[in-house]
Amino acid sequence: MTCRGSGAAGTGPGGGSRFCSPDNDDSSDVNQMRSRRARQHGVALVEVALFSLIAAALVTAVIRGQELVESARVRAVILQQENARSAYFAFQDRFRALPGDYAYATANIRGVTVNGNGNALIEPNGAPLGASGTPYEAILAWDHMSKAGFLGNYEFDLNDRSRSNPFNIYGGYLDIGYDNTYGDPGVPGRPLRHTLKTGHNIPASVLAEVDRKIDDGNGLTGTFQFSNHAWCASCQQPSGPGQPGQCVDAAGTWAATTATTSRNCGAASFL
Repeated sequence: MTCRGSGAAGTGPGGGSRFCSPDNDDSSDVNQMRSRRARQHGVALVEVALFSLIAAALVTAVIRGQELVESARVRAVILQQENARSAYFAFQDRFRALPGDYAYATANIRGVTVNGNGNALIEPNGAPLGASGTPYEAILAWDHMSKAGFLGNYEFDLNDRSRSNPFNIYGGYLDIGYDNTYGDPGVPGRPLRHTLKTGHNIPASVLAEVDRKIDDGNGLTGTFQFSNHAWCASCQQPSGPGQPGQCVDAAGTWAATTATTSRNCGAASFL
């Protein structure tokens, strides 16, 4: 502190006036402290803002990544259905018969060892290989299409399904045959028809998006519908409307946005 004049600070009896003021150094220190605090506060705000931006970017990236993965799975299911359908119709055009049911397959397709019965139906049930009656045409169909050069590399093998049937990206086996395992299994009288099943184990959210892209988005109408088909004795069947873990409800809405979305669903494309 700097004081000017005579006498004590202030005005006293018989004395002169003396004025004191803070030194410039003291004032500068106070200002620097205030400036430093302001800068620190500003830095803190910037850090919070940067952290918020980074966190938002990470959340967005995670969500976007999940969407990309889901989209890739949807495309895989659609592509597999399209390839199988194309093989089915190409076989029919060339041989004027259905794969698996073709009665002259051994004579006209190199490598085929089993014929169908030629009744214009791909029958899902049959007698064991070598027995009299209808073979398992639903399995034989993949062998016929494969040996004709239309699809993959599959062998008619009743003991090893991984060799005889294609399977989806979730491990469920595809199936093709003449039956009525589509739509609401609780509704009687559904017409028998040829369908191509996606196989089970597919999440309802994936099938919902597939349905929206290639059909009408309703799991109980159109040409792509829910199916409770599971092509193995130990496989758990997908649940239909009204059942625990239902894949679709009675209105045909896929269980794709609820907390209890089913992870074991399937569908069938009409042929």
